[in-house]
Amino acid sequence: MSHVVTYPKQFDRSTLVQRVRDFIEDNYAEGISLAHVARALNYSAAHLTFVVRKETGRPVTAWIIHRRLMAARERLLTTTDTLSAIAGAVGFGDAAYFARQFARVHGTTPARWKARYVVHRDSLPACPTCGTRHFFEATG
Repeated sequence: MSHVVTYPKQFDRSTLVQRVRDFIEDNYAEGISLAHVARALNYSAAHLTFVVRKETGRPVTAWIIHRRLMAARERLLTTTDTLSAIAGAVGFGDAAYFARQFARVHGTTPARWKARYVVHRDSLPACPTCGTRHFFEATG
């Protein structure tokens, strides 16, 4: 006997993916895992991973790490906090794990990334209206 999963008419995968993203956005700094997301949304971890990967090409854990690294990059540029403090503030329980994940994604350590970006960023002129440097990066 084969199992065929049927969903209620109102089930929409994109809605589930949005709920996953919203939960991650609201809780990434709390050290959440796939199990936390699945429990909060009342799905099994396997099913949630299957749906999210099918819709986005990436598993739930990758979304969690991605969001934490976004927050870590912001903190690296705007605070003088230690790497350990930054790791804890964005939900990584272990600074060494944070550094490994950062290096895997960015190809360098958080400290080197910060030094390179800050020097590069400070050498660009800022927009006189809003102070952003992205405009000048994009237009040369």
